Order: sequence, then structure tokens, then C-alpha cells
Amino acid sequence: MIISRKTRVMVIGCDSEFGGAWVDLMADYGTNIVAWVTCGERKGAEKSEGPARKDAPSGYRGRRFDSIAVAVAETEPEVAFIDCAATKMRQAALGAIQARVRTLVIHSCGLPMHDVMFVLAMARDAGIRVFGPNEAGLAVPGEAVIGYFPAYDHSLFGPGGIAVITRLQSVAGAVLGHLRRAGRGVSNYIAIGADPLVGTSMAEAAALIGKDERMRAILLVGDTQGQQEEQAAEALAGLGRPVVSYLVGATGAGREEAFQRKRRALEWHGITVITQPSDAVAALRGVPMGAGS
Repeated sequence: MIISRKTRVMVIGCDSEFGGAWVDLMADYGTNIVAWVTCGERKGAEKSEGPARKDAPSGYRGRRFDSIAVAVAETEPEVAFIDCAATKMRQAALGAIQARVRTLVIHSCGLPMHDVMFVLAMARDAGIRVFGPNEAGLAVPGEAVIGYFPAYDHSLFGPGGIAVITRLQSVAGAVLGHLRRAGRGVSNYIAIGADPLVGTSMAEAAALIGKDERMRAILLVGDTQGQQEEQAAEALAGLGRPVVSYLVGATGAGREEAFQRKRRALEWHGITVITQPSDAVAALRGVPMGAGS
């Protein structure tokens, strides 16, 4: 598993009411959040009701810190989840890198490209893995969730044999909803981030999920733009499991040629390409999933 309920997580930022609501949901799900560090935005945070939910979560009741270094020294987190304003992300990420937190999950969006390049270079030199930026997240049903993903919604997310790699969390949720209604569930979920430049590629994510013995099939949610999917295709095919890919933007203006080119590349590696989220059910029909489906 990429994470478990024992994985020690530090939250950096999430200082708005919206972000705070998601931290509460993560904690309520069972994620082991050991520290929460402010990015200094709480006083001016925009009011928000946060994600809708029928039952009120117990939420995060742990320690709050003003210093990343102190939080790491006292709580020893393994993962840092970062959602700070674009002007503060670089400082927050560097603080976690300097404190030797071994994995960063960066949700922050709209970041200056030179800041992203700098952070990724520093992390690489330090041997630290980065997921993101831009809506990155990790989840294992029944264990833990790191990020703004509605794992508590059992109509979308439950345990099973499908490993998910996605650029786009909202689109992956649409596909998973159809699979869940068909009785299928997830073994590991990795959202690498929607930006062109991210810390962990789809190919690298494939190597991570390949270590999970529970995996019976793979769902790849990508885009017609860029080359992430083609670069991941060979690694995914080498895992010896059925792979289904949903590509966003297949019918967008001027994207038909790019879609067909990417489709041919993926199909050459034995990957089934679908054009509607609901098509995933038929594409994986007959694939034995084992316990939990």
C-alpha cells in the first residue's frame, strides 16, 4: 500500500475554513495526522462551508504548530500535505524538505513555474518524493486519505482490486462512481497533479502501484495533451494486469487528432481506451478482482 492508517501525516496550510473542513474529514476517515502547521493565512481566510456531509466529523483534535521544524522534531511525520497560497508554497515545501520529511503531497495550485522547478530540484537532490502540485492526493480505502478527495463517500470509493493513477481528481471520481455501482473497488489511488510539471510522473506512479499484491486491474485517467500517458504505457503493460485508460478532452475543439494519436500509442501496449466514464464497467467486466472486488 502507498499509505496506511499508520502513516504519520503533517498538514501544512489548509488555513481557510474550506481547507480545515477537509483536514477534519481526513482525520475522521482514519488518517493519522500528527501535526498541523499554519501558513499564516488563517486571519484573512475566506469563509467557506467546506465539503457537504450529512454527519458531522469528529475532525482533527491534535496539535497545531507555527513552525515546520518544531512540528517535525516533535511528531516525526512521514508525509507532508501542503495547501498554501502560491506565494507561500515554496517556503513551506522547502521547510519540509530541510526537515527531511520523506514524501510531499502538494495540493497548491496556480504556482509560479520557477518555484515548482526549484522545489522539485531540491526534493530530488534530497531523495524526497513529491506528488503534485495542483490537486495531488493519495488514498487507500479503509486505511487513509491524503488530499481533497471524498473517500468518505462510499458510492465513489471502497476497497477492491483496481489501482488508480490520475491527473484529474474530479474526472477520476466520475469513473470510480460507475465502477463502484458495478461492485468494483480500489486498492490504491494516486493523483499525481494536473500541472504540466509534477514531481511524480505516471510512469513512476505505475512502479509504486506495481508493488501492491492486491491489484487486479489499473485505471489510468489522463489527458489528450502532453506525453505522460505514453511514457507510462510501457511500465503499465509490464505489470501484467488489464489497464483501462480514460482520456479527457477527446471531443474538445482541435483535440481529435491528439486523442487518436494517443489512443493508438496506448492500444499498441495493450491498453483499452474508453471515451465515456461509464465505459469502464464493460472494459473491466470479467476481470477477477478477488476479495472486496
